[in-house]
Amino acid sequence: MTSSGYNDLDMELKKLRSSERPTIIKAIAEAREHGDLSENAEYHSAREKQSFIEGRIKELESKFSKDLSESTFNEIRELKKQKNIN
Repeated sequence: MTSSGYNDLDMELKKLRSSERPTIIKAIAEAREHGDLSENAEYHSAREKQSFIEGRIKELESKFSKDLSESTFNEIRELKKQKNIN
């Protein structure tokens, strides 16, 4: 992953956590106040959006975790090569 790509994804993750998630939680709470949830289109729409947001957050967190693991592995491998350690 390039540093630019990393920065873009990091900004997206921060926005999802700090802005999108709280906004959708508030929208769900407001939709609940309208009564019967089984026929409440606003509630179902907000829950669907929440599901997307949470899924994207997990996807980005996983990507960062995987990239960090690969990066750490590559750094250790390079250090071993430099010191001729097996």
